Amino acid sequence: MSVYLVTYDLSAPGRDYNEVLKRIRSYDGYAEITESTHAVSTNSTAEEVRDYVSGGMDKNDTLYIIALHLPWAGIGPKRVNEWLNNHLTGC
Repeated sequence: MSVYLVTYDLSAPGRDYNEVLKRIRSYDGYAEITESTHAVSTNSTAEEVRDYVSGGMDKNDTLYIIALHLPWAGIGPKRVNEWLNNHLTGC
């Protein structure tokens, strides 16, 4: 199982976050890191995640899928920190 950082920027005029969030939240494991950055746990490849999530975006939007692993560091909500501790592994 891999964990990916999913980060996006939706450009005007579309900016419909509902479909993008629906697709991200469809993964069995996900955590909202910030408003437009999530982590997902999946057996899919980075390319498969990109293709699936981008299906809810406009052509002028930006999306990056980046593999996550230990170590990590951050300051944020306890639930996010616990999710990362429970799902991330070493390289």
